[in-house]
Amino acid sequence: MLIIRNLLHGPKRFTDLEKGLPGIGGNLLTQRLRHLGSAGLVERVTLAPPAASVVYQLTADGRGLHQPLIELTRWGLGRQPPIDNATTIDATWIMLGLEARFEPEGSADLGGVYELRIDDAAHRLEVRDETLTIRAGHADDPLATVATSASTIAALNEGRDTLHDAVAAQRLVVSGDVERAVRLARAFGL
Repeated sequence: MLIIRNLLHGPKRFTDLEKGLPGIGGNLLTQRLRHLGSAGLVERVTLAPPAASVVYQLTADGRGLHQPLIELTRWGLGRQPPIDNATTIDATWIMLGLEARFEPEGSADLGGVYELRIDDAAHRLEVRDETLTIRAGHADDPLATVATSASTIAALNEGRDTLHDAVAAQRLVVSGDVERAVRLARAFGL
């Protein structure tokens, strides 16, 4: 399930998967990817030039696990212990948590594309018809771009920081339509 989780928002290279799954080891990851491939959940593809990288991505059947994983994440959010400063937080985990926290009824007037940069990872967020779609990578011409750190998102999530204080201290930096970015954060319950 961890590999599926890490592929929910887009394809990843083997090294990126390995980095996002601390302690798994290359041989075990290879074995798990083969198993998921034979089960029809993951496929290995080569991207078109100029990238021409080999990546792993979810198949249609694998993408069918998206909503159940969101529901499982939603269930787990209320049971998560506080995160200390020594804990490594992966942007993939944060994006899944944000997606689980998304409140569609609060997003009716937020339609458009946004970019969220967490540490060195960029994610494209699109809100359409009260539905959120997240993909790894930069957004073309976003309405707003939010740049922050994983630890700031964790602190906001746990109530140890406020959106106002994070912006004032530049732990969270918004460019573009600031009002929309704030309303988007509210749709995530932050």
